[in-house]
Amino acid sequence: MSTKKDPKSLTESERRQRDADRRKKVAVSQHGPKVLTLSLKEPDVFAAQQLNRASLDHCVKCTICETVCPVLAVTPLFSGPKYVGPQAERFRHGESVDHSLDYCSSCGLCTLACPQGVNIAELNSMARAVMKADHMPVRDFLIGETVLMGKVMTPIAPIANAALANRPIRIAMEKIIGVHRDAPMPTAQPQSFVSWAKHHKRPAGPAPRGPVVFFHGCAGGYFEVQTSIHTVEVLEYLGFEVIVPPQGCCGLAQQSNGLFTQARKTVTKLCRQLRAAGQDLTIVSSSGSCAGMLKHEAHEIMGVDDPALIDVSTRTRETSEFLMELEDAGTLPH
Repeated sequence: MSTKKDPKSLTESERRQRDADRRKKVAVSQHGPKVLTLSLKEPDVFAAQQLNRASLDHCVKCTICETVCPVLAVTPLFSGPKYVGPQAERFRHGESVDHSLDYCSSCGLCTLACPQGVNIAELNSMARAVMKADHMPVRDFLIGETVLMGKVMTPIAPIANAALANRPIRIAMEKIIGVHRDAPMPTAQPQSFVSWAKHHKRPAGPAPRGPVVFFHGCAGGYFEVQTSIHTVEVLEYLGFEVIVPPQGCCGLAQQSNGLFTQARKTVTKLCRQLRAAGQDLTIVSSSGSCAGMLKHEAHEIMGVDDPALIDVSTRTRETSEFLMELEDAGTLPH
């Protein structure tokens, strides 16, 4: 069994070395390279899928991935990561064998837990994109427009929250859009983080530790506003100047729903926005999933190799990760 490192913590040089190793394994396989059965159009997405499939035959059916899957634990409607992942992938010919893979939440725990290094979550995400390529539900389009939802809901937060708590409205949403009546919904806030930041008074005097860039993500911008505010306050308390550049969505909601083309454009635009704030600055994010999109999903699943992403991904840290680095360096006050 191989020792598996969290892919989100890989440096750019480690990521490139890993990809090179995978290409070598494909090239020297006694049966030749695996035939790619998923027809994703973009060339770099195609290449990413080849690399993910290179891990396919490492699966030994140990079912460890199924023991950590949070979805399988709560519903019998999901066949589990092993079945819809490496097991089903061997039989796909341009379409998905088991449509229950749409229940996958893309949390990535199966990939992290796999002792053989199989890219289970990555295979599932790409298969889901193929499955819905020609019949994308309206629901998935709407869920992917997180910034739009935030902009619409924030000015009418009390009304939006009341509507989403209204049973008849939720039943109508379920029948018309496809969002289950009991599915949790984001809570609209009366003020966006950007609005707060515009009126925020920074600590007087110079910042002894210099500047960092803050990436708040869609949730932190509109729905989990207090998390973003507290993150900025902690960073400023520690002596950092917090720069908040204009920024959009990371595209994770689009990617998770199979909207690869839109997600690639979205994440590339975001990386250029973050990069414009300073190309040598650490980027701190209070949203772990959004940081993960920049450090993992965009490259590993969608094959994005844009220089802006490569640069931004190596400088991005989730808040707790950033604080632990300070602790390890002995510079975090107690």
